[in-house]
Amino acid sequence: GPSLVPTEHSAGHMPRPEPPKVKPVAADVIVKFVAAVGGDKKIDSAIVTATRVEPDGKTTEPETIYYKAGKYNLKTVYGKEWVTDLWNGSTAAKFSAEGAHRLHSDEAEQIKRDAQLLFPAAIGSAYSNFEYRSAGEIDGRKVLVLIATTAEGLRERLSFDEQTGLLVRRVAVTPTVLGGFVYQVDYSDYKPFGGVKMPTVVKYAMPNMSWTRKVTKVEMDVPVADDVFAMPKP
Repeated sequence: GPSLVPTEHSAGHMPRPEPPKVKPVAADVIVKFVAAVGGDKKIDSAIVTATRVEPDGKTTEPETIYYKAGKYNLKTVYGKEWVTDLWNGSTAAKFSAEGAHRLHSDEAEQIKRDAQLLFPAAIGSAYSNFEYRSAGEIDGRKVLVLIATTAEGLRERLSFDEQTGLLVRRVAVTPTVLGGFVYQVDYSDYKPFGGVKMPTVVKYAMPNMSWTRKVTKVEMDVPVADDVFAMPKP
C-alpha cells in the first residue's frame, strides 16, 4: 500500500502550506518589510504611551517608553512600584526604586532587541545577516520564515506575512541545561505614526510568563532628556 509520510500538523490538523513557487530571497523579504513600515525615515526621539495587559485580560499596568537616538527606557508602573528596562546604546539594565536587578545575558539581549525594533524599519541594524528558511502559517495566514543573525552570532527566527510583508513573530531560543528556553514576541495591529508604522499590539510569551503591550499614543520627535537613559547606581 502507499507509504504514510508524516507531515507537520499544527492545531486543527491543517496540511502544511504549499511552498512558494520560487524560493524567496531573504533580502527581498526585508526590503518589502522596511518599505511597508515607512522606509528609511529617521526617528530621532519619541514617547510611547502603552498599557501592559496581564494574562487574565483584566489586570493592567501603565507603561511609557522613552526613545532617543537608539536609546530606550521602558517604565512599567505597578501601583506604587515601578520597573524600568533600559538600553543606553551599549548596555542593558533593569531596575526599580530599590536599585538594579540582576540580568541574565539573554534578558539583556531582549531589552536591546526591543530598543532596536521599537521602530521596526531599523531591522537592518539589529541583525547582520538574514537567510530564508521556510514557508509556514500563523493564525491561518501564510508567512515566510527567515533566520536572522546578530553581529554577535545570536540567531532569531522571524516570520513575515507573505501578503502584507509585515513582521508578525520573532522567536529567540536560549539553550539551557533543561533544553531550549523559548522567547516569543508576536506583533500585530500595525498603525502609522508620523510617517512610520509600528505594531500597536505586542504579545510576549516565555515559559511560565506572558503579557501583552497595547500602544495607545506615540509622540514623535518630542524632547526627551538625556538623563532618562542614565544607568542605575549599583
